[in-house]
Amino acid sequence: MLHKVKLTFCGGVNKVGGNKVLLEDLGYGVKIFLDFGINTNEFSSCRRNYEDDIIEIQQLTHNHVLPREEDIPIKNLYSKYFIFNHKSLNFRQKIRECENSIDPKTDLDGIFISHPHRDHYQGLSFVNRNIKIFAGVVTKRIIKAYSKSNAPRFENFLFGLKWNR
Repeated sequence: MLHKVKLTFCGGVNKVGGNKVLLEDLGYGVKIFLDFGINTNEFSSCRRNYEDDIIEIQQLTHNHVLPREEDIPIKNLYSKYFIFNHKSLNFRQKIRECENSIDPKTDLDGIFISHPHRDHYQGLSFVNRNIKIFAGVVTKRIIKAYSKSNAPRFENFLFGLKWNR
């Protein structure tokens, strides 16, 4: 039995970085992202446009740094609680705030990260925490080490992600 597979390129097309490819198996109803990166030039440009340095997901989707939920067939792609605004809370306060929070159900089955370059994974900071994240052992270790060794910021908040073993 043949199944149709659909690919939707949500970033990284005709530019370097920001790779996000939605793969859908229409027969089995499976939806996965291959990478979920951010184009660092677009992200930096978006940051410069907002003087107060507070960026929300809506600003990132409006500026095409992240895909708009209404443009892709996924419910609840982005987290409702785990977005870190480093201007209003410190890191420990945000962790405590998130400890008992649960994002709504999503119909995305997973995100596969190909390798640990930020333009392939930095969008993970914004995704629903019910989405499973798949990566090789070394890739996962490098991403976690990078996150721990850098200042906690909006684009570097991986707390609560569901890493598949």
